[in-house]
Amino acid sequence: MTGTVAFTSGEEVSKKFRLFLKVREIKGIQKILEEVQMLPFEERERWIDEYGEMINEAIDEFVDDSGITIENIFSDDEALALSQELIFTLKETISTVEGIMYEDAQLES
Repeated sequence: MTGTVAFTSGEEVSKKFRLFLKVREIKGIQKILEEVQMLPFEERERWIDEYGEMINEAIDEFVDDSGITIENIFSDDEALALSQELIFTLKETISTVEGIMYEDAQLES
């Protein structure tokens, strides 16, 4: 029986774990935002008034932090897949935030 064994350094495992955590955090936010989208208009407006600024700041921080996290991470297929999932999840979440926060502006144009 022949084969290759891939050894991963602790630093690479740590980077992959950070990517995994980022994806998980963003998916959690996405799930909450999807629930907010389903709220009646008045409740959604109250939610936006109360939490909108915090969500915008969190998304900005995720974008900045995610850029730092994925720098030089493309060392193997698993890291690449996690990086892609992070980017796609973040993009989807930003679209959801824009749909919730700026729905009225889109309707007026």
